Amino acid sequence: MQVRRDIAEMRALMLKEQKPDGVWDLKRQRGGQVEIEFIAQWLELSDPLMLNPNTAAVIEATGRAELLNAHDTSLLLNALGLYQRLTHVLRLCIDGHFDPKTAPAPLLKALNQAAAQPDISTTEAYIAEVQEQVAGLFTQLIGRPEPEAK
Repeated sequence: MQVRRDIAEMRALMLKEQKPDGVWDLKRQRGGQVEIEFIAQWLELSDPLMLNPNTAAVIEATGRAELLNAHDTSLLLNALGLYQRLTHVLRLCIDGHFDPKTAPAPLLKALNQAAAQPDISTTEAYIAEVQEQVAGLFTQLIGRPEPEAK
């Protein structure tokens, strides 16, 4: 399907032009929020009755319509919620790049609470695992984001 190919190529270009900055780049990292949004947009294109500006609402609707299975629906909703909670904390507390090595303890505690994890190393490992799962689902549904062959 051409739409899938186009989405995968667009994602590849984004990865090339806007290199993600590690696990805490919750939006641009492989398996991050951008890929969840691309999946939702692809689902909307697959069934225009699912059109909704709210990504979570699209995922929920496509899950109810069984365009996504229950596992994939849950994965995407949980990942989206995790990224949004963490992003919210980060935006409230810092301006610019986040480095857990130099972050104050109360910020680390807030991030751990947002991720429902006991410490920052477990939080980072959890985020990386979720990103890997979302990236795998993106590849399965859309395709691998690889640059165009020249």
